[in-house]
Amino acid sequence: DAGLAITTFPSGGMVLVGHIQSPVDFGQGPVGGAGVGEGVILRMRADGRVRWAKAVSRGAGDDSLQAVACHPSGLIGVGGHVSPGGGVGWDGYVGLYYADGRPMWERTVGGQGTDEVRALAWDGDILVAGGGFQQTVNLGPATVSSRGQWDAFAAGYGDDGCVWVESYGGTQVDIVTAA
Repeated sequence: DAGLAITTFPSGGMVLVGHIQSPVDFGQGPVGGAGVGEGVILRMRADGRVRWAKAVSRGAGDDSLQAVACHPSGLIGVGGHVSPGGGVGWDGYVGLYYADGRPMWERTVGGQGTDEVRALAWDGDILVAGGGFQQTVNLGPATVSSRGQWDAFAAGYGDDGCVWVESYGGTQVDIVTAA
């Protein structure tokens, strides 16, 4: 189990994301239980007590959340990867949640190789996701192919899905990560 990213919440407190390997009780009853690694979102008070906890499991294997960004309105963007199973590798994952933990929307960034979202930021009302991909990946409005082992991408997500995509890379490993 691990916490991998944390940010402040606009009205106080914080949001932490990471992954769990088995059910965990954060104070409101057990979370998780798919029997495989699951992503986890914790909305916390300023004193560290958990308001709510949510497991995120979209795949058949080791799912993990590695990035979080809160909009001034209280929306919570999360990113990481989900495992579709079958030995294919990971697909990137981007989700937008309301302040109470209900999902607004979720998107998978997938292709032939391993893909993951490692950084998030807000640009107005657009949630910008950054990460990396191998081989070919479908990012919504565009399918892009890597020029090397890994290529970096940035994609902007609005209410209607992905609205823009850019990919970058040379012949080696290129990936966007959070500071």
